[in-house]
Amino acid sequence: MTHQPDHNTVSMLVAAVQNLQADLQTLLDRTPNPDQIWLNSGDFAKLCGVSTSTVRAYRDNKSFRSESLREKTRGKRKDFLYHREFALDDFRKAQS
Repeated sequence: MTHQPDHNTVSMLVAAVQNLQADLQTLLDRTPNPDQIWLNSGDFAKLCGVSTSTVRAYRDNKSFRSESLREKTRGKRKDFLYHREFALDDFRKAQS
């Protein structure tokens, strides 16, 4: 004797799996390469779950310690790199 699940149970299971897939993809999108210590603004923003303009605002407000931030100048352009652990700590402290 075999038991066949009803349509509602199957639909609920499919929806749950789809939600898990979406949650996993969000997590993967927000997690830069774990071997990378210094992150560019875009990757750091993803890690924090905010936009790059939010990261820039925190930087402009001097929310990051010197050991959390590296500045690279390319001609007239300035790029910033954020230390994965130190900058994240600074960001979280500044949010609270």
